[in-house]
Amino acid sequence: MPAQAGWTQQTPLDAPVARAGHQLAFDQLHGFTVKLGDTWELTPVDYAASFTPFGEGCVGSAGIPALAPQLGSRPWSGEDFRLQLTGIPPGGQPFLLIGVTNPTTDLLFLGMPGCTAYLTPDILVSMVNLGGWAELTAPVPVDQAIHGLTLYAQCGVPDLGVNSAGMTASNPDVIVIGAR
Repeated sequence: MPAQAGWTQQTPLDAPVARAGHQLAFDQLHGFTVKLGDTWELTPVDYAASFTPFGEGCVGSAGIPALAPQLGSRPWSGEDFRLQLTGIPPGGQPFLLIGVTNPTTDLLFLGMPGCTAYLTPDILVSMVNLGGWAELTAPVPVDQAIHGLTLYAQCGVPDLGVNSAGMTASNPDVIVIGAR
């Protein structure tokens, strides 16, 4: 059977027995298909796209800013990756920082007590505040060189009066570029 676009035929060492009436379900959180009954997982052939929160954001006037993918969005090569930032005060222009490494830096020296940066600020992308939340659509290039690439993301949020820097930070996240 020839491979079709996006599919690769594989012969596992151990396979489920043939049957009729079985069910499959896609686990969107983990990015794989599960065969129900005796539970077989069909994982992607290449790299699974993922977005995993870690660490803590710092408290601002609207709570702790939260960076997350829009429902169902993952950083797949050749597709748009949609992010949303919630828990931000209206007004001010938040920004997304992307880093290739993730050192931990206490931001007290900038006048941001209780805030930590969890990445190197290698790329800065401006976001538009939509009245207490922001979103960003980022096209992920089609390039085998970035398949499996790990990046780190965190947002800076202007929040006047919350500290002497007038800034808070979102939760940090690990992004892995996937390929299907």
